Amino acid sequence: MYKLGIDIGGTNVKGIALGEENDVIFKTKLPTRDTGDEEWKKKVDEVFLLLKEKVGLPFSLGISAPGLADPHNTSILHMPGRLKGLTDLDWGNYLGTPCKVLNDAHAATLAEYHFGVGKGSKHLIMLTLGTGVGGGLIIDGQLHQGELGRAGHLGHIAVRRSDSLDITGTPGSLEDAVGNASIVARSFGIYTQNEQVFKDYQEGKTIATYLWLNMVRDLAAALASLVNVFSPEMIILGGGMAQAKEGLLLPLGNFMDVFEWQPSGHKTPILLATQGAYAGALGAAIFSSLKNK
Repeated sequence: MYKLGIDIGGTNVKGIALGEENDVIFKTKLPTRDTGDEEWKKKVDEVFLLLKEKVGLPFSLGISAPGLADPHNTSILHMPGRLKGLTDLDWGNYLGTPCKVLNDAHAATLAEYHFGVGKGSKHLIMLTLGTGVGGGLIIDGQLHQGELGRAGHLGHIAVRRSDSLDITGTPGSLEDAVGNASIVARSFGIYTQNEQVFKDYQEGKTIATYLWLNMVRDLAAALASLVNVFSPEMIILGGGMAQAKEGLLLPLGNFMDVFEWQPSGHKTPILLATQGAYAGALGAAIFSSLKNK
């Protein structure tokens, strides 16, 4: 059976088609431009038709999208403020074919587990460090979604004592500490992108160095806490902040040496994600064929 995956984002809809051996047969993307209406749905229709034309029958279909999936993985139940019309849309009914739906960061986690640096492991944590901070958990070889699909939303854990609340009501959250959406407030209005902070940090500029190392420190504190809760074999980092590569991993490792509980000297490996822009679509395709959630 072919496996089709569609990843819905605010700027692009990406699609991928896998063969019986999970080989990539075809992939495509179309711009969405989340303009506040429901025009983005037409792009999903177009991508779905393109995928079907490439593979024929039979196929399974998975949808990756921001927000919390319902307990049966048929729709996104909660996604405030983006992609009008996404919430409560039953994708199987809309597209006229059975479909499984899951959170986009969960999908990216599945992609890394099945195809990327997490292949062969049983327990892992993934964080996506972008506009916000998403994540996913693989526990005993299974994607852990938890009650209401909230499991793995690792950006919404508290890393600092603060009266400032994030979009879920969490005080001093990791997302507010390192997410791109809050960099203007964190940088005294100097920067609009984390990427700019990193560039100036590389050049040794004082404010940028302060900002970048504070971000890395807060990330390390969060990761050390997550290691104590889940004891993963590895932590995988993806998203924009991870594009700094050694510029992130080196100071992060130094902070982890201070914060992480390392019994018998064991350090939890921290690795960079490898599956790139199509990770959400790839994970959705794999999820479409899984018997267990």
